[in-house]
Amino acid sequence: MDVSAIARASNTLADVGVSQQVSIAVLKKALDVLPFLHERRYDKVKLGMV
Repeated sequence: MDVSAIARASNTLADVGVSQQVSIAVLKKALDVLPFLHERRYDKVKLGMV
């Protein structure tokens, strides 16, 4: 999931009636988690190549 997909998800949440503040919190949390998930995937690829 890329940043634009997360932004669309946040906009959808806002449309459904979730407050803007919660949408922003969700977006920030997702951005915090993304690099971690990417690192984990990269580590698995490295381990597979060893």
